[in-house]
Amino acid sequence: MLGILKTLNLALAFLLELVMLYAIGYWGFKLKQDTAIRWVAGIGLPLLAAVLWGVLLAPKSIVASPFAVKMAGKFILLLIASLLLYNAGKQQMAVAFIIVVIINFILLFVWQE
Repeated sequence: MLGILKTLNLALAFLLELVMLYAIGYWGFKLKQDTAIRWVAGIGLPLLAAVLWGVLLAPKSIVASPFAVKMAGKFILLLIASLLLYNAGKQQMAVAFIIVVIINFILLFVWQE
């Protein structure tokens, strides 16, 4: 049973990563700037976040880091995504997102995953 819960929590972590990319892109497209800037922010910033995640924070990333460092980096990026959602006018979604992130991270730390 615990194995199933761990697997579900890892799946949730992946889903949160996807929501993070969505949130960053959503914020970029909602900027009150020229269309070109919105497109660059809406596509470029999520792409940059994905590259940073893959290179520095992913389980099989190129840069080897201690577990706690990777978890802190992931939490910071997810927190930024939540703040960007909040700033883009999606306050309830931002609060719900960060609550789920905190619960997910507590379980990831307890289970060292």
